Amino acid sequence: MRLIFSEYPAEYESYRFPYQVWGVQEDDDDADDALELGFMPSRMKIGLWYLGRSLRISMKRFKENSENR
Repeated sequence: MRLIFSEYPAEYESYRFPYQVWGVQEDDDDADDALELGFMPSRMKIGLWYLGRSLRISMKRFKENSENR
């Protein structure tokens, strides 16, 4: 995956953030690998991914407590 670092005015309704990391999928790239790295598929073009701005954790390691109920 080729990475592109960009900055431009925010357009939150189309998921364009002021500072964005894009990934361009190449022929030998696997979509599962991109998802594992935190990239999400873009609606603008097939093979274009954006780095998600959320946190993902493995549910196998999740332990419920008073802070996250």
